[in-house]
Amino acid sequence: MASVLRADSKPITMYGKTVYSGLLLMALVACHTNTTNHRSSGTDSLLATPFHSDKCYQLLEGTANQDTTTVHLVIHDTLVTGVMVVKRAEKDTRAGVLRGHVRGNLVETWWYYAQEGMADSLPANFKLYEDKLVEQRYSYDPATGREMLTDTSAFAITLSPVACKLPLR
Repeated sequence: MASVLRADSKPITMYGKTVYSGLLLMALVACHTNTTNHRSSGTDSLLATPFHSDKCYQLLEGTANQDTTTVHLVIHDTLVTGVMVVKRAEKDTRAGVLRGHVRGNLVETWWYYAQEGMADSLPANFKLYEDKLVEQRYSYDPATGREMLTDTSAFAITLSPVACKLPLR
């Protein structure tokens, strides 16, 4: 049993396999939702038609496409939820949920993920460009040994749209 501290300093106790199974179950449910898009056609209306988007994106890397990043974003008005799975060959998978908001084409979230049975979190920011999702690149902080986003971190990792279906690759 592993114990970690959340931002509010309350301990979270969890079993690694249960966390991973729960994340996969959330991904299964989330990836089988129908996609609908609605926007208000009038710009002078104070009550705009609600906006809903449910899309998946993926990046395949490596000589044999063995490294994958898959993101499933659900946007409802300005709220964002979703799932992100990062699989690297010969390394541990990070899988978790995204929670945040969208302003214009900027999607700002926190990624709550599990890796090796331990829970952790990082900010995860994206920009929506036409049909692509572009992730902000992390920097490494040698003092803390953690990844971080800075004001100058470039949006440079482009994920392409894919059908929302399991298994998340």
